[in-house]
Amino acid sequence: MPPKLIFFKWKDFDARISRSEFWYGNLGALFVFIIIGAVVGVIGGFFGAMMD
Repeated sequence: MPPKLIFFKWKDFDARISRSEFWYGNLGALFVFIIIGAVVGVIGGFFGAMMD
């Protein structure tokens, strides 16, 4: 099967994941990145204040 036919077979992405799973995955990743960013910010601010 030529690669072009494989691409067009999966072009609509209907068989992959549902839309709700896609959004739960994106929102979960966003939540995790916000938590990690807050922890890094608090630790960085704490050590930055200690260095003064």
